[in-house]
Amino acid sequence: RETRDGAVAERPGWGNVEAAFSTNPARRLYADLGVYAKNTWRGVLVEAGGTILARPLPFFELSLGPSVQRVTGDPRWVDRIDGPGTSRTYLFGLQDALALGATLRTTISFTPSVTLTAYAQLFLASVEYGEMFESGQNGARPSIGLSARGPSAADPRDYASREAVLNVNLVLRWEYRPGSV
Repeated sequence: RETRDGAVAERPGWGNVEAAFSTNPARRLYADLGVYAKNTWRGVLVEAGGTILARPLPFFELSLGPSVQRVTGDPRWVDRIDGPGTSRTYLFGLQDALALGATLRTTISFTPSVTLTAYAQLFLASVEYGEMFESGQNGARPSIGLSARGPSAADPRDYASREAVLNVNLVLRWEYRPGSV
């Protein structure tokens, strides 16, 4: 799946640690936090995220959910160069990635049958690659072990990317009869 052509790329084994904390969700102010970490081939992956939810009034709810993910030293497939016949060269780079996100939600209940919901999500990500590796393979579905990857002269800057996404929704809901929207 990773190489998009059926080749099987070995992934390094890893150990992980996970922790979570939350307060009582029935309270007017609620918070939760989760942290996850695991080692990669030559680095680490760390994820953290949470939610802060406030209900200052019975008809008004507001929540903010920030998140961050950092990955270093994870070997990722970046390209395939086709050769004669079924020979191919697979390129891998040690990933250095950062993803930041924030989700803001609010709900205002004017009546039991009329509500206004707003949702906004901002996501920023960047991926760069350090050391590059390559592996020449033959056959329809080769198996590419970590030890079969040698140094590559490919320029890691050719595979770097950055993106930003903003999603926004605003929904006014009216149930003219129970169960209808």
